[in-house]
Amino acid sequence: MNIGYLKKINSKNKLFISIGLLITLDMVCVYFFMLPTIDNIKNSRNDTINLKIDLENKIIREKNINTLNEKISKIEPQLEKINQIFISKNREIEFITTLEELEGKYNVQQKINIDLNNPEKGDGFNKIPISINVSGSFEDLIDYLANIESLNYYINIENLSLSKNSVDNSSVKAALLGQDLRNQMGLEISGYTYWK
Repeated sequence: MNIGYLKKINSKNKLFISIGLLITLDMVCVYFFMLPTIDNIKNSRNDTINLKIDLENKIIREKNINTLNEKISKIEPQLEKINQIFISKNREIEFITTLEELEGKYNVQQKINIDLNNPEKGDGFNKIPISINVSGSFEDLIDYLANIESLNYYINIENLSLSKNSVDNSSVKAALLGQDLRNQMGLEISGYTYWK
């Protein structure tokens, strides 16, 4: 480089050249250092925003899970009741015994017919036809029917028939038990029970 040439340049031109070199040097610095740094800052900002959105979504999911767990804990006792509605295959004797206990409790005579051979298949359960013929006084029959409705088992009654009994074997049996034959009535219940 020829330094002698620089000595011939007047101070005004030197000032312009110095300013030009400084501006060029600044532009080079901006291009090679500041622009990549700005891009890195923008990328970091976008990453931070994405992380914030992801964190907010996780917080919302966590709240939803907590809410769902609370709802499940409230529903679980109800599920136990629903499970008791179904008669499980290993508890059929318990179901029949429960019905037979009603006979003595309400001073009635009953005949239970459960048709296990013709189940209707459902989603996870079988719908089994049941028919119950009961005879006794009107008051006892009403109490019996109310107790049937309050059992833990779900019996879907489709047909209910109440009639005055004529003298037959059940009436003779009722007379032997000291019941008044004039007040004897018959109750026929048909419907479905639900078995797992």
